[in-house]
Amino acid sequence: MGPCRFGQGEQLERAYDEMMAEENFQKMQDILQELYGSDRRFQLLKPAYLPQLDEFICREEELDSVGDDIHQADVILMEGLMGQHLAVNLAKRFRKPMVAVGCCTSTDVTACLRAAGFEAYGCWLLEKSKALMEFLRAKKGIQKTRVLSVLKGDVISKGVESNIRDFDRITNQWGVTFKFVNAEDFLDEIGNLSPEEVETAEKTADALMAGAESCTVSRDDMIRSAKVYVAAKKMLDLFDCNAFTIPCFEICATRRLNEERYTFCLTHSLLKEEGIPSACESDYNSLLSMIVMMNLADNAPHMGNMHPALPHEIPESLAGKENLIRIYHSVSTRYMRGRKGTAAPYGIRSFTAGLWGATLRYDYEQDAGSGVTMVRFNPQGTKLLAARARIAEGFGYDSIGCDNGFLAEVEDMEEFFEAMCDCGHHYVWAYGDLTGALEKLGNMIGFETKIV
Repeated sequence: MGPCRFGQGEQLERAYDEMMAEENFQKMQDILQELYGSDRRFQLLKPAYLPQLDEFICREEELDSVGDDIHQADVILMEGLMGQHLAVNLAKRFRKPMVAVGCCTSTDVTACLRAAGFEAYGCWLLEKSKALMEFLRAKKGIQKTRVLSVLKGDVISKGVESNIRDFDRITNQWGVTFKFVNAEDFLDEIGNLSPEEVETAEKTADALMAGAESCTVSRDDMIRSAKVYVAAKKMLDLFDCNAFTIPCFEICATRRLNEERYTFCLTHSLLKEEGIPSACESDYNSLLSMIVMMNLADNAPHMGNMHPALPHEIPESLAGKENLIRIYHSVSTRYMRGRKGTAAPYGIRSFTAGLWGATLRYDYEQDAGSGVTMVRFNPQGTKLLAARARIAEGFGYDSIGCDNGFLAEVEDMEEFFEAMCDCGHHYVWAYGDLTGALEKLGNMIGFETKIV
């Protein structure tokens, strides 16, 4: 009996320690199975039992006894009384993020590893590890993002001068990589689809038209827009990418879109519904914001132009409101509240006055009173502006072009506008207050979150 062992009689024997350790190890496995076993988003690898004797020595063969699974693992989760020494040595040996569980162990391990430059997290109960793993899973999804960016003339679109330009830093810090292709090659791909691919576009168009509340676009023009989506999917597969952006303005200026009668709006909406971040106007700030938002909330978000509502833009029904902002674009989706939910009702309207260029529309009027979180990165890609707002009134369901959105009330327009001047004008948004989650994820990845 002494400072490292309590009890009396058989409780002081090694056999008793081994019995209790085995029992606790089984309890841990049962809890882990209950937490993660049926959740397909996580893969629970074979748990490993590591003994530690009174010498407090971590031998290489003991550390290696965790098996080959350790090389496949994204995270090491460790629970154990007085397990600090093992946890620290495991993290340093295998260079994996450590999640330490238990009283004293959790805080001691994380403080030690963080001070040494390692990634570490603590939970005082095993049951609380699930919430933390949700963030680590989002972080992994962000790190695995590969952007297919269509170029025309320049990397930066002239419609978004506040764009992120330091792609190397984003890749080095975040893990997000970029593949650039010429606009001409992408446009040619749309016109050179195989008969089978054209059939896919036709089926996509027919299904969308059949499910819409109303549609003012002809079947022929719906198919043309659906061809863009099919071509984008084909090129994403070819280049092994899972995010997309394209410069609308620069390609529109060639007049080729006018001649071939399609736009990119429907493509952005459908890709997001499949979990593929897809941003308008080669806006990398919005794309990065979308990548963060979609991995955190698993939704198919809307993005749009945003600015303080001007006097002539405020309807009589909202007269007297002083903190109104206006956000609008033509890339609504059916799963803005979550991709696992039920598809929302939608309409189909054209982008152009010539009634071509299909866009999905959503009636935001039905969500008046709902809270939302709007986000955008600054041009350096180091700070995320996250604003809380409440939808006041929707507009643009029956209109054309980039004019489907809503008016929302923010807490302080002056503070919000000053923050916007550091970030730019396109914003991605989601339902609910995600500011706390965004701040926590930012701490994990390495970006600052400014909440207004």
